[in-house]
Amino acid sequence: MIAFIALLLGTAGASTTAGSAVTVTVNQASVPYLPLPSGTELLFDTPGPKKLTIETRRRMAGPSQRAQSAPMEALGDGQLILTIKVPGTALSSGTIDDRLGGFPSKSDRSVVTVPPGGNQLTLRAPTGGPDFLVRITDRSGEALLPVSGGEPTPPPKPVVTAVTPSPKPAPPPQANKRKRTQAAPAALSTAGGIDLGFGLPARGSSPIWHMGLTGRLPVYNNLISVGASMGYHRIRVEETHTIAQPVGGYASQSVDYRTGIVPIEVHAGIHVPAGPIAPVATAGMTLFVATRTEGSDRVTNAAIGPSLAVGGEAAVGPGSIRLLLGWSEGRARFGNAGTQGESVRETLAVSRISTQYLYTF
Repeated sequence: MIAFIALLLGTAGASTTAGSAVTVTVNQASVPYLPLPSGTELLFDTPGPKKLTIETRRRMAGPSQRAQSAPMEALGDGQLILTIKVPGTALSSGTIDDRLGGFPSKSDRSVVTVPPGGNQLTLRAPTGGPDFLVRITDRSGEALLPVSGGEPTPPPKPVVTAVTPSPKPAPPPQANKRKRTQAAPAALSTAGGIDLGFGLPARGSSPIWHMGLTGRLPVYNNLISVGASMGYHRIRVEETHTIAQPVGGYASQSVDYRTGIVPIEVHAGIHVPAGPIAPVATAGMTLFVATRTEGSDRVTNAAIGPSLAVGGEAAVGPGSIRLLLGWSEGRARFGNAGTQGESVRETLAVSRISTQYLYTF
């Protein structure tokens, strides 16, 4: 690894052709990358079986530039196996140490499985697209050097019809089971953002409006995450009851109070990358910190209960937007008594629709 970095840094000078290393620095961490200009390709010897990680970035013009993701092709033994969508969000804290300069974009990491019999991996930057920065490592973290590259991508050869029939060649082994398309969903990544919701309480006189903050952290592939959220909403109860009196017939009793609730939730989530809108579901536990206000009286109590949510997520701009239908339940005591004089617990359950915008890191 040290020899590889020394070789790359030694060859990184004024040249910016494919195959000559440049140093990309992000948050004071410097890593060598191989530039892949538009219309060129890099070829690597990758005898299988093995797993490789392809890390890609784009060269951006300005520190605040935002653009749509751009495709870069990966080919196994000459056959297209993966179309990588490289993010178009520039990192203002990053630098590219070569004569062209610019700012690196956020990175994309893709895993390629080379089967037994696989020999070569090619990375190709389409003509007319942006310039890319690439880095390929094996499972040990060792970076791979290209065996050739920097030349313009040759045009496809014309199809020639054989004069005599010949056996149909077997298709080359697929080097990866995953292929991204233009309609690929947002990846499950570390993210945080805002939560705005509207719902109905199980015990209340009017709908509630919810606001809060939420975040998540991936823990397994592109499928499972853990997360937490904290917010605020208020439940109002305003009712009039008719009660029978032993003497004097019937009388009316008015009930008017408000309960401010701060729900603090921890949950596990499932993210299914099945299309442009990825189904998501979460399940967890919520701590309800509730303050009851009735006239000049205030009582604060806490309760713990379950929470569930289902919905979908789609990539939007530098992050993703999620729409969830959720339910949470908790029961707390505020000093009220039942018909037999016993202390009763009151429900704080709420069903709500939440719209969340998560900025990915």
